[in-house]
Amino acid sequence: MSKKVLFFGDVGIDDAIALIYAHLSGKIDIVGIVADYGNAAREVTTRNVYFLLDLIGKKDVPVFTGSERPLTGEFPEFFPDVHGKEGLGPIIPKQKVIQPKENFLEVTSLIKQYPNELIIVNTGRLTSLSTLFILYGDLMKHISAYYIMGGAFLVPGNVSAVAEANFWSDPVAANIVINYAKNASIFPLNVTMNAVLYNELFSYAYLPVKVETNKTISYGQSIADFRPTEQFTADQNPHKIAVNFEYKNFYNDFMNIMTK
Repeated sequence: MSKKVLFFGDVGIDDAIALIYAHLSGKIDIVGIVADYGNAAREVTTRNVYFLLDLIGKKDVPVFTGSERPLTGEFPEFFPDVHGKEGLGPIIPKQKVIQPKENFLEVTSLIKQYPNELIIVNTGRLTSLSTLFILYGDLMKHISAYYIMGGAFLVPGNVSAVAEANFWSDPVAANIVINYAKNASIFPLNVTMNAVLYNELFSYAYLPVKVETNKTISYGQSIADFRPTEQFTADQNPHKIAVNFEYKNFYNDFMNIMTK
């Protein structure tokens, strides 16, 4: 039976590959997509979502209007040197910008449709997801699991010496999600710099996490105490943090799915 997934993303090259992989695997049913700012502006990532859904023949998947700026109120910074000005590298979709069919708040109807079954995958900024925890805290208790791409633990960051882009772009939102999400798995730069697709390819540490929100040199840094003797208290909210990556298994699985 395929897993029901609500996908939050700033659809660039990596998100595009993830969505195509999910479709081809036959094990993942994308039941909705929230288009956020991130690799590019929200109107660009929204267009990219429609382009991909048309490409894989899934035009019936509802697309929701996500956030266009972080909870900090600052204007987002984009990185065209990474994913290109249009978010998909050299690919420039011909479609004009299409207004999403669904208002963001209609995501709640989708969550109610799959109580205690829906999995949320967030591969971009956490602004939209954090808003759901603020507005609909009780409803979010019925999410089965969370898979979050973000953070950097015990490795250098990619937008600063210590911070990863998704957490750095909105550390306030990242902290909200981390504080309230239950049964969450975090996939930081430790493993995503190699690749990330399939849950069984990783080993984990189970620790509480905080994200630095003060405007210091460590702004956006994800922090967890990896000392073997450290104990956390009952009021903390620990998460699974991916720490090791089995590349050979990833390669075999990815190539089998994408070339079948």
